[in-house]
Amino acid sequence: MQVTRVEFVHLAAELAAPMRSRGNVGYTEFFHTGSERQRLTAVELHTDSGIVGRTLLGGHAGQFVQEIATPSLLGQDPRGIRHWRRRIQDRLSACPEEQRRASRGAVNRLEFALWDLAAQGAGLPLFRYLGGTDPAVSVYAGGGSLCWNPLPLLEEETDRLLEQGFRAFKIKVGHGPEEDAAIVRTLRRRAPQARIMVDANRAYDLPGALQFARVLEEEQAGWFEEPFVYDDPALWRSLRTATPVRVSGGEGFHQLRQVSEALRDGIVEILQCDAGGFGLEGLLSIASLAAEADVALTPHSCNSAIGFVVACHLQRALPNHELQEFETFDNPFIHSIFAEPFALQDGCVVLPEAPGLGVTWNRETIEQYRVVQ
Repeated sequence: MQVTRVEFVHLAAELAAPMRSRGNVGYTEFFHTGSERQRLTAVELHTDSGIVGRTLLGGHAGQFVQEIATPSLLGQDPRGIRHWRRRIQDRLSACPEEQRRASRGAVNRLEFALWDLAAQGAGLPLFRYLGGTDPAVSVYAGGGSLCWNPLPLLEEETDRLLEQGFRAFKIKVGHGPEEDAAIVRTLRRRAPQARIMVDANRAYDLPGALQFARVLEEEQAGWFEEPFVYDDPALWRSLRTATPVRVSGGEGFHQLRQVSEALRDGIVEILQCDAGGFGLEGLLSIASLAAEADVALTPHSCNSAIGFVVACHLQRALPNHELQEFETFDNPFIHSIFAEPFALQDGCVVLPEAPGLGVTWNRETIEQYRVVQ
């Protein structure tokens, strides 16, 4: 199998505030950004065997595709993923440092198309190609869900999520231990059988986190995500020692060294490294490191349809997995970019048995949001 042609199209959409701002009510500094301005590059890798690999790159990455990726792929067997990464890194080494940094995510997401081709070439869905057997992926409502609205609106949203079939959801917190406790207790009463997790986006200090963690223990929360910034491992260890509620994090990591240090320092019980931040090759390495440390892995894939698909396939191949985040806000680049919708069935999505990633473009969405070159 050889790559014979690389095609891409730029896409753009303006959304109505899918990720609401916490504004000036944050407990401490707030690191999350909005997602109203959506820019993607849809890429296809065509081969002499007739199969096509697909992926989505963040931003309008046509220059990267044309000048870096295409010369590294044409005439090559896409199944040699490690060799391709070496070729592309060699090519990037001649570029300015700023361009190299900006290209990291594009390299990792372009890699997804190579895995798509490799699994298609083997005639297997990716999760089976990786060693998985069960196509049902347990998910939770996350991303832009339950995100800093007034409590009555959060209650209404919880009801809608339960009606849609979710059996688990994550609450955005960070207002401080008293207000966050009231939110968690109220929504727990609303959904007594659901799994509830919370995400602070690094908003807490240690005294506040310890106070809030007692409430999370009482309400049987599944995990406490990103309570702190990452510059002081002792904070994380102190929280882990003081509470049975599992502590999670890692979406901001970009290097295996950071993951290794986090595992060495014992700061988390669940790793959430970003799918686009590492690529599948990197996530497989992280999964091995995490398994040795008895730590679970659930890749971060918020606001990334291709990241979600890859993370779901990986989940089914890992014994040390956790629930996968399911983006809920109304975004055509999440819920209608693929022709094959991922319908929720009793808290799970079921992966397709088609070879590879099992997804193709929804051509109506592609044409509607295409940016004319």
